Parts: sequence; structure tokens; C-alpha cells
Amino acid sequence: MRAVQKRTQNLLIFSEDKNSPRLEAVCQRLTTLGNTCTVKEDLPSYDNSGKADLSVLQRHLPTFDFCIFMMLKNEAAKQKNDGTPIFEMGAAAMALGASRVILLDEDGQTSEMLRRQAESFGIRIIAAKDAVREETLGLISEHIAENAASFTPMIIGAAGSTADGYFSNFIMRFWMNIENGFTDSRTGEKISPEMEKIDMRIIIPAKIDNSIRSRMTRFSDSYGLKSGTVTDPNSSNVNFRYAMSDGRMTVYDMPNAIIASYNTAKDLLHFDVTNDFGIEAEERYLLREIDFFGFTLEMLLEPGNVYKKLALYHISEEKKQRILDAISRVKVTVHGIDTF
Repeated sequence: MRAVQKRTQNLLIFSEDKNSPRLEAVCQRLTTLGNTCTVKEDLPSYDNSGKADLSVLQRHLPTFDFCIFMMLKNEAAKQKNDGTPIFEMGAAAMALGASRVILLDEDGQTSEMLRRQAESFGIRIIAAKDAVREETLGLISEHIAENAASFTPMIIGAAGSTADGYFSNFIMRFWMNIENGFTDSRTGEKISPEMEKIDMRIIIPAKIDNSIRSRMTRFSDSYGLKSGTVTDPNSSNVNFRYAMSDGRMTVYDMPNAIIASYNTAKDLLHFDVTNDFGIEAEERYLLREIDFFGFTLEMLLEPGNVYKKLALYHISEEKKQRILDAISRVKVTVHGIDTF
């Protein structure tokens, strides 16, 4: 149902020694495995003493995909006694969800207090003799792959609500009313296609900004798409783009509603886009919003969830089945930034 383009995972690394050769070695290997590593001291939320500015840390943590706390050899003596690692770990678990936080314990370097706290948070602990070994890095990569599509209800937030609104207001209303036909916006012709000969393709951009509408227009022009309107007697009309080929109709749409995530990043998170780090933080946040939107939409398109939506409508079981069959043909695709 959904074609997912794998992307680089952004990792925030916590370690008690930024200049540790072992830390550098682990980060280099994680980078070659398709990740981007940022060490905590490179965040603007840390001053020269290494202490966090909570308000800034809270803004930046949700922009990362995973946090890894690395307790490496020869760093045990450097573990702080002021509770900073525990505070940071708790903040990371709250911001991303415990499944997106990893504690890497090399050769038993983690203090008993920190280990107990990680266990109480439900954080994955990876114990290894050597953090740079392929086996250890494989465990980290496996955990990342398994949880890249895992989001807690607390985290999904606005993007999930936006996806639900899009599902109800566009996808469901289109299929509920298309059997009555639609009007070609240019010619005014009334067209009545057979529902089983209609496909739908939802295109989620890999980059969010205010150019989404113009990019969809360019896409429509390049593929010669036409515009149509379905009348909904109980609400506003449903506008869409489509193409005819070999006796089938394909409906294309790029959700404009996802622009709300772009505006949220600009208006509420207050990233400093006058410097490279602020721009990167905004881009990381928007990548995660795309993931949230896509994964939520994927769940909503599952037959069981579609049927729950259909149960709210006073329609025949035969029509419900036709709509279920039609929605099973909906494809959600995440495209590359340069596609449009």
C-alpha cells in the first residue's frame, strides 16, 4: 500500500567525553551505515560547561530520530554525579519515546544508578565488550530499523491529527461520492467512471515548505493531469487531479494540509534559521513530520480502520464493501526532494 523511501536517520549522541577516540570511531561507523550523528555538545542548548539549557534542549530533541547514550571504555570516571545523564535520558525518552533511545554500555562502563534508570524508562540497553565491533553496530542498526516506524501517541501529535483530517475530508469523501460521477473542471463534462476502474495515488513530498502547491502544479503539468470535482451533498465539493489510461482512471493528490507542519516549525519552535544549525534542526523536524503523517495515513488505510470509519455512515453493506475494495488500491508514496 505504501512505498517508503528510506532516508538517513538523524542520531543525537550523548557521551561524557566529546573528544574520545572511541566515540569518534563509533560515530564514523554509524555514519557509514546510513545515519547522521550529532554530538550533544554541538547543540546550542549546551554552554561551555556542558550544562543544558532546558528550554532550548526541549526544542531540539524532537527533531532527532534516535538518541544514543554511549558509555564507552575509559569514561567511567567521567560520568557526572550531578544527575545530568539521568535528566538527559529522561528528556530524550519523553521527547522521542523510549523505543527511540538506546543506552550503549561498553564493557560494563555504565553506573548502576544510570542502568536502573534506563530500565525503569523502558530504554533498550545494548551491552558489548567492544562498541566498534560489527556485531555491536549491527544490534544498534537493527534496533533503529525496527523502531523507525514506531511512534507513541504522545509523539504523533499534530501530524497524526492532520493525517486523520486528510483521510476523512479527502479520501473518504471522494470514495463516498464518486459513484455519482464527477465534473471535469475545464470542459464541464459529466463523467461516471466505474469504481473498480479507479485508482488513487497519494504523493507525500520528502520536503515540506510553502512550495508544495506549486510543485503539485508542476507535477500535474508535466504528466498532463486534468482537474475534476466530486459533489458532496453534505459538505463542500472534493477537488482532485486525474489521468485516464487504458480504460482506468488514476487520481493524484499531494496533501496541502501537511504545510501546517511547516508553519508550526516556523511559528512555534522558533529555530534560529539565521545559522546552519537552526536550519538543520528545522529540516530534521519536518522530516519527522513527514514520517508521522505517512505512518498515520498508512494505519488509517488498513481495512479494519476503514470499516470503523464506514460504520459512521448510513450506507448499505454492499457500498461499504465497494469502498473497502477501492481504498485497498490507494497507494501512498514518499518521493525524493528533486522529483517535482
